[in-house]
Amino acid sequence: MEVHGFYTQKGLALSAKSGIGAPLTITRVAAGCGATSDSATQLDQPMQALAVNSPVFSENIATLPAILVAAEASGEYLLTEVGVFATDPDEGEILYKVYRPDAPIAISPASRMVLRFYLEETLAQAQEIHILCAPAGLITEEAFAPIRTQVTAAAVPSETAVVEASALQAYLDAIPKLLTKHLSIYVSGAVEEKITISSFYGSGSLQLFGGEFAQEVILQEISLPVSMTSSSFAPRAAEQYGQALYIANCANVRLSSCVLNGAGAPSAYGLHFDRSKVFLDNPTIQNFWIALQGSGTGRLAVHNGTYADNTIGAIVQHGAIITMGIDVDETFGAASNLNQGGLIVYPDGTPTA
Repeated sequence: MEVHGFYTQKGLALSAKSGIGAPLTITRVAAGCGATSDSATQLDQPMQALAVNSPVFSENIATLPAILVAAEASGEYLLTEVGVFATDPDEGEILYKVYRPDAPIAISPASRMVLRFYLEETLAQAQEIHILCAPAGLITEEAFAPIRTQVTAAAVPSETAVVEASALQAYLDAIPKLLTKHLSIYVSGAVEEKITISSFYGSGSLQLFGGEFAQEVILQEISLPVSMTSSSFAPRAAEQYGQALYIANCANVRLSSCVLNGAGAPSAYGLHFDRSKVFLDNPTIQNFWIALQGSGTGRLAVHNGTYADNTIGAIVQHGAIITMGIDVDETFGAASNLNQGGLIVYPDGTPTA
C-alpha cells in the first residue's frame, strides 16, 4: 500500500509560516471515507481517530507514525483518506494535510485489523514537531512525556522527609500515586487518627520509620514495596472485629521490629493480611484476641519475634498461608492456632492439618 499526501490551502499557508523554523504542532490525525478537496477545512467524511507516536527524524524529513485500530471504528466504512490537523498561530486548528492510499481499504470494527501509516513531512532547518494527539482512551504525548522521563530514568532517586504525627495523613494523601522515587518518612510522635495508605504504584518505594499509632492503620492496593520499621500499634477502640494493622491487595510489605499491643482493645486483631504478600521480621505481638489473621490467598512469612497473652495465635482462611522461620512461637503467644481453610507451616516445615 502506497500513500500520497497533499497540503490543503490553509496547510500550505501554515507550511510557509513554518518555513522560517517555527514549530509545527500536530493536534490530531483522523481517518475518513470521503474525497476532501484542498480548499476544505475539515475532512469530508471523518470516521475515527488514529493514535500517533512521536516522529522519527532523518535529516530534514520527519516521519509521523499513525495507527488505525479497526476495532475502534463505530461502524464499517471504506478508508479513502487520512487527515492531519495542526495548529495555525493565527487561526487555531486547521486541516493541514490529506494523505490517500492507492486504493480504498475496507474497515470493520469486527476485525482485528491494525493499519500503520508512516506520514512524511519535510521540515525547514531546525524546525520542530510537537505532537498533541489524544484519541479516545490514549494519554496525550504532552501529558505522558514528563512521566516517561521519570519512569525510564537510569536510577531511582531517594528522598527523606520528617513528618509530625498530626500531619501524617495529609502528607500521605499529597504524595503522587505514581511514585518514582524511594521515599523514606520518619514519623515524629503519636498518631491519634486512623491512617490509610493506598493505591501507590511505580518504580519507587515507600518506607516509614517510627510512629506510635493509636488507631487502625490500613495499607491497601499498593503494587510497589512498602516497609514499616520500629513502629508501634496500640489500638484504643475496643472493636471486636477491628485490627491494629490491616493489609489488603499489597504486593510487597515488610514490617521490621514493630510492636503491636492490643492492651487497649483486647477484642481486636493484631495483624490482618488479605490477598497480600507480607514479611514480618522480629515483631512483638501481644494482648490480642487474634494475633494474626490471613485470608484471600494472602502470604505471610514470619521470622523471630515476641508473642504473649493472645487468645488465638493465628487464623488462616480462604487459602491464606503463614510460614514460620527461626525462633517463632508456634502458636504466637496463645493456646492454639485455627485453620479455617489455609495453611500454617511450622519452623520444621510441618504443615497444619
